Amino acid sequence: MRIRIESNFDIPGMHGNELELEDGTTLRQVLGEIARITEGRIEFFRRGSDRLDTEDWEVDLNGVPYHACNGQLETLIADGDVVAVRLVVIGGG
Repeated sequence: MRIRIESNFDIPGMHGNELELEDGTTLRQVLGEIARITEGRIEFFRRGSDRLDTEDWEVDLNGVPYHACNGQLETLIADGDVVAVRLVVIGGG
């Protein structure tokens, strides 16, 4: 299956905005695949935790925040889905 990735930054090592994945892939596995592609330069989870680092990342599935999806990070991805990964930008002075 093929999904589209949207982001507010360039994902190192990712060419284009689509990923080809196996059926039965979860949102967590999509994030793991992106981390693999970037050779560890992007980490979505805090060290020693399986929870998304929400201070640094926002993740949506088809326009819905991941935490509002029934399975949250274990939500199954379908062909044609759009996963948005955004780096949280905190202003300051």
